[in-house]
Formats: sequence, C-alpha cells, structure tokens
Amino acid sequence: MLPIMPSVIGIVGKIWSWAVAWHRSRLSLTESRMLTEAASTGGIITKLKTGQTGEFVMVGPTAYLDDNEPLKRVEALQALDSLIKRGFLYVDNNRYLLTQAGFKKARKC
Repeated sequence: MLPIMPSVIGIVGKIWSWAVAWHRSRLSLTESRMLTEAASTGGIITKLKTGQTGEFVMVGPTAYLDDNEPLKRVEALQALDSLIKRGFLYVDNNRYLLTQAGFKKARKC
C-alpha cells in the first residue's frame, strides 16, 4: 500500500471546503424568487399569521400560501430564515427588508 502524501490530503481538503462553500452560497429556487420579487416591489417581505393556516410569507402581492400545497408555505418560511442568516434581509418591526447585499444578489438571480 502506498502512503498518502500530506500534500495530497491538503489538496483534497481544499477542494472539499471549496465545494461546501459553493453549495452553501447557492440559493434555492424559492429564495431566488423571493429575493427578485422583493427587489422589484420595494424590498419588503412580510410574515403574517392566521388562526387557520399559521405563519406564511408575503412578498409584494404574492402570498406563499396554498391550502392544497402546504410545502409551499414551509419552503417560504425556511427561505426567509435562510435569507436573513445570509445577510440578504434584516428585520424592522414585523417587516423584512432587503439589505444592499440582498438587492445585489437579486440582480444576479
């Protein structure tokens, strides 16, 4: 058996960390749609709550809520959290506003 050279391990580690960083930087389809729609409608996203359906996201006139497809609501709530963690949105009272980075990323989507 041939010993693995430390330089090979270092190269593999760098490739792996680059691949992980690249994957984390990609937006989901829902995140991308929410960013571009928010940018085109004033940069505001709201999270609302009803007694019947629970929390859901509104971006401009679009409600990410569908009684026949509950996954749509969940995906939008997760996308909202992800966009905040990535620094594309910040919270102002009950509104979520695009940051400068959010507007720039929306242009690239």
